[in-house]
Amino acid sequence: MNGTSGIKEVKLDNPEKVMSEYKATGSLELRNKLVMHYLNLVNLSIYSMRSVLLSNVPFEDFFNQGVIALIDCLERYDPSKGATFDTYSYLAIRGAR
Repeated sequence: MNGTSGIKEVKLDNPEKVMSEYKATGSLELRNKLVMHYLNLVNLSIYSMRSVLLSNVPFEDFFNQGVIALIDCLERYDPSKGATFDTYSYLAIRGAR
């Protein structure tokens, strides 16, 4: 089941390079490309917690909160701290539930 309601993920050839450019410029276009690239992390976090999530809350509500958390992660992520973005954001997105 694809809960993204027709939203197509964009796979970047070099997300680390795009992340570096985004951090250097703050470009919303680059941020949006990164969001589309990392949408799978939102879905993974939701599906990994499906037994904990309330069944009467629509998937879209959780998905929307996950995307907001992903955007926050992109803004706060500091590659110099040593964690990969995947690890950093996955844990933060799960915490947004």
